[in-house]
Amino acid sequence: MQGYAISIKNSKMDKYLTIGCDRGGCYRNKWKVPIEHRQRKTATRLINCPFEIRCKRREDGFWEVEEKNSSHNHEPSSDMSGHPSCRRLSQEEITTIEDLTKSGMPPRQILSSLRKRNPKLQAISRTIYNTKVKLRKEHLAGRSVIQTLFEELCQGDFYF
Repeated sequence: MQGYAISIKNSKMDKYLTIGCDRGGCYRNKWKVPIEHRQRKTATRLINCPFEIRCKRREDGFWEVEEKNSSHNHEPSSDMSGHPSCRRLSQEEITTIEDLTKSGMPPRQILSSLRKRNPKLQAISRTIYNTKVKLRKEHLAGRSVIQTLFEELCQGDFYF
């Protein structure tokens, strides 16, 4: 079916796997903070969609697939970029983002460049910003910007 995204809801390596709609389940307020006291006024995509498939590994090594519920309680999505699992980037795209960021290209142009290479790309500008933050954290490796700069200057042929 098109217009639905699925995800692994529960699994145990080589034992069983539960696959469900990415809109399945309901919001759990784990911090017990009332909506009116939250800093961010966010919404949830979860609408308790009942779609579920269970897979169990048999003793002979084959998987037994059982369709628990094949119906969704919502219409299919017309734009798949609304599903985070569809916005994932390949390692090649992440490397491209890193290279274009180093060359000084702004995120909106990076996104345009990626879409020219792959017209089916579902990423949004927030995906690019998040990737840039992740790459920066990896580069800094827990150090401050000044510490990183100092270490890189010491590694090169710089005199100060």
